[in-house]
Amino acid sequence: MAFSSATDSWKPDDVETMLELLQTSLVKPIKPTKRHIMYLSGVDNMLGYLPPNRTILFYREEKTSSSAVADLQIALSSLLVSYYPLAGRIILGDDGRHALDCNDEGVELTEARCDMEFAELQRDNFNMHPVFRRLVPMDDATVSNHPHDPIVSIQVTGFRGGLTVGFAVLHSVGDGYSVWNFIKALSEVCRDQPLSLHPLHARMLLKPEVFKNGAIFTKEECRSADEDVPQLGVQLSSEEQDNNIEPLKQVVIHFSSTMLSVLRKLGVPQGSDSEPGILVSILGAYLWRRLVIAQRLGEKSTTEFRVSMDIRSRMIPPLTPSFFGNAVVGFPLTLTVGELINGDLSQLASSIRCKLKEAEDDHIKELLIARHDFHLSKYQPTRRKVIVRNASRFPVYDAGDFGWGKPETVRPPWEEMEGHMTWYPGKEPKSIDVIVAMAESTYTNFFSTDLYVGDPLSSFPLCTSS
Repeated sequence: MAFSSATDSWKPDDVETMLELLQTSLVKPIKPTKRHIMYLSGVDNMLGYLPPNRTILFYREEKTSSSAVADLQIALSSLLVSYYPLAGRIILGDDGRHALDCNDEGVELTEARCDMEFAELQRDNFNMHPVFRRLVPMDDATVSNHPHDPIVSIQVTGFRGGLTVGFAVLHSVGDGYSVWNFIKALSEVCRDQPLSLHPLHARMLLKPEVFKNGAIFTKEECRSADEDVPQLGVQLSSEEQDNNIEPLKQVVIHFSSTMLSVLRKLGVPQGSDSEPGILVSILGAYLWRRLVIAQRLGEKSTTEFRVSMDIRSRMIPPLTPSFFGNAVVGFPLTLTVGELINGDLSQLASSIRCKLKEAEDDHIKELLIARHDFHLSKYQPTRRKVIVRNASRFPVYDAGDFGWGKPETVRPPWEEMEGHMTWYPGKEPKSIDVIVAMAESTYTNFFSTDLYVGDPLSSFPLCTSS
């Protein structure tokens, strides 16, 4: 299977010299908002220890970076009246929990310049490039090590023949759904359009004491809930922990509508195409199996698959789609490597769907209770975990039209660990671009034409987006 990577020929020094930061400003709401301290849920606090939500939009249009910054600055100051928490700061309370100080200090907006032809990225199908990490701020930020920095940072970078807009939002304040709603709202204000969705800032709805009808669980059940809910990762013995992780290659895999149709037919249970989660489960099963086979792990080792589920419509009563915050949970499926690689792909997809169906009201609330005082640092990352950030259903191309055209593509700056992946809609209708990190040895095996017998996509070359 043919594949080419753009990361091989560039060195860090090349990237440092080609990008220059020109100016940075803080954009405040156009009129003051009421200062107050906003509660952050257990999920907010937990996800705050993860890297921020970061995404880059690429534009071929001939618009200068200074002009784009001016447009965004005006729109941001207006939009932040509605999205005022994003102009605040994360603080640490006396109880050891983080909270959101809604103080109107502002969103960071930076203009930069890259000494590179935009067409060079386009010719390479926007394959992952080391410069991507410099196109969006907060490369190493989490709520735990930058407690007084801006919650949102936006960078506009001018290329020769194009530009990029990079968004970074601390994970404490919003999930991917919320971030994309913010980006869409910003584009609507830029184009003098009314907001299609006004944010609801009601994080207290996810506080255990405020669940509908008081508490659905007794205090004893609240204290013991964490024994029954899924944990964040497979807990490995000291012998299994990965202490010598290879340097990672950043890979873009394009799944055309035809390829996804082939997979979908395998994932359809009993001839029905109406069951939710068909595509997520079968594409996830395909990538999980292929990645683990390529890793050459022992059959008795454990491996985990996790995709975050939006719980807004799954709670009782449901949260409105406009709920702004972290309304996502992950329900991991854990198997031995032997079970994964020797089982039927359709059955594996069915197992993933069954796990996703666990995202029901009572189970969600058990998890929210258990996560209320959870500290993420107790878990050690591992390459034996596949984590999917699924943005494939977000309207990223419409949401990214700030008045100078829709983006050519959308990319994350990078993936932090092997097996971590982001799914974006491809430019071709009904296609998906998967961005995933792999170790060198995994990469070589993954794109082998004879990785395993019975590959349903053996007649399709796995390649970069087109």
